[in-house]
Amino acid sequence: MTTRDTMLTTYVEDDLADEIQQRANQDEVTVSTYIADVLSQHIREQAVEDTMHQTSAEQRVEELVAQARDELLTTTEQMNELLAKTGVNTIATWELVKRDYTDGVRQHALSQGAQRLHGELDHLGVDVEQFHDTLHTVDETSQSETDKRMADTDSDTEPDSGWSFET
Repeated sequence: MTTRDTMLTTYVEDDLADEIQQRANQDEVTVSTYIADVLSQHIREQAVEDTMHQTSAEQRVEELVAQARDELLTTTEQMNELLAKTGVNTIATWELVKRDYTDGVRQHALSQGAQRLHGELDHLGVDVEQFHDTLHTVDETSQSETDKRMADTDSDTEPDSGWSFET
């Protein structure tokens, strides 16, 4: 058993002092030992309670992280689906446009689209130079693909793209 050498002094009301004395007598210990035991037990219980609260908070954080991860995955799946549909619609529109307009008109439309995108990126504070090369590559690729497809396709027949479009 450890020794108690540090003295603490506290003041309590008479009724509480009488209650402490009675309980110490029931436990057959001194008032000092009784108070030290009660305080020690209270401190241990408080430590257990603090640990439970900390564990509960950690579990809640883990639950929130799992919930956020699930929501992000769902949103990502929805975005991917939307992007795929947008891509299909863009390709379908391009297929229709290239039948009705000359290469010069299509090239002008692509150039205007690139300029508008450039303006929007600039307005948003995005490094426009980073996208400049990408825009030229897309512009040149679109033109060469258009030329190739137009050469392979009769003007009386629809090109077989292999895509099915749903509304």
